[in-house]
Amino acid sequence: MINDKLLSNLLGVQNRKPLDFGNGPVSGCVGLNGQLLSINSYHPQVGYITVTSFEQFPNEQFYNVPFVRKYREKLLESENYGYGFRVQGMENTYDKKIAFVESAWPLFTFRINDNIEIKSLFFVSKQYSVINQIEIRNMNNIETETIQYDFSGQLNINRASYAQLTEGGPIEIPSPHTVLQFKKNQISIQNFNLSSELLISLFIDNEQQVQFTPDSKPSTNGCVSYNQTGKLELNPQQHRIVFVCYHLLTSEKLTFSPLTGQIPEARGWISNDNNPLLFIIQRNVEYILSCCSIPIGDNDNSYCIVTDNQILPLGWNRDN
Repeated sequence: MINDKLLSNLLGVQNRKPLDFGNGPVSGCVGLNGQLLSINSYHPQVGYITVTSFEQFPNEQFYNVPFVRKYREKLLESENYGYGFRVQGMENTYDKKIAFVESAWPLFTFRINDNIEIKSLFFVSKQYSVINQIEIRNMNNIETETIQYDFSGQLNINRASYAQLTEGGPIEIPSPHTVLQFKKNQISIQNFNLSSELLISLFIDNEQQVQFTPDSKPSTNGCVSYNQTGKLELNPQQHRIVFVCYHLLTSEKLTFSPLTGQIPEARGWISNDNNPLLFIIQRNVEYILSCCSIPIGDNDNSYCIVTDNQILPLGWNRDN
C-alpha cells in the first residue's frame, strides 16, 4: 500500500509528455496509457542503449530534418505505443489519476468498471530492475470478479539514436541483430551486436512466477514481438498484486537478481498538492539526479550528464 501523503497528483490536463523515472544507471519512460515506452541504460562499450517499441533510427537519416522530427514525435503519441501488462478494458477507464510517489515514481490509478480498481506503479529497484507493480482490487462485497489480461509488446534493443561525433567522423549505430527466446519463466531479448540482453519476468501475488507460452513473431526492422494472455479471479474485497520485472544486462555491474518488489528509499521529498512550486523544483532536481546523471567507469565518482534520458536525434544539422 502507498501512503497518500507521499503522492503529488498531476493536474488533469491534456498533457502529452511521457513520464520519466530512474535511479542513475537505469531510467525508464512510461506513456500516459500506463505502458512502458523505453528502458535506458549506460553501456560500457557503445555508450547508451535503449529498449523501445520503435525501429532503430536509420544511420542515413540524421540530416533528413523532416524524418528526424517525425521520429521524435512518436514519443508524444504515447497512447499508441508501449509494452507491458495490460488489463482488458483499459481503453475505457475512468476515474483516472496520475501522480508521482515522492516526486520520483509514476503511479496510475483508474477503474475499468464499478468494481475493479487498479493501481499501477513504476520504479527502479536496488537491483537495477525496472518494476511495474500492479495492484488490482475487487471493491464488490458480494460477487467474484474475473479480469482478462494480456502481456505483450514489440521490442527493440539498440544504441540510443544520438549522432556520436568524433574527430574521425560520426560513429554509426550498430545494425540490429535481435533474437527473442523463452527461458521457462522468463522472456529473453538479445541484441548480439550490442552484447546486451533484456530479461522479463512476470509474478502473480509475489509468489507465482508465470510460465510463458511461446507466442512470438519474427524480427522485423530489429523489433521482436511477444504476447501472453491470462485471467485473474478476485473474490469479494480481494486484492491481488502483479509484478513485472525488466532487467537489462549491459555489464557485469548489472547482473540479474531475484525480484524483491520493494520500492527503494527515496530522497525524502515532501509532497504538498497546495504548493505546486515545491513539486516543480523537487521534480526537476529528481529528474536531473535520477535520469540525467549516469554513473560510468569502475567507481561511483565518474558521471556522464545528459540533457534528456531519451537522447533522441535533434532536428538541427549542426547538432547531429
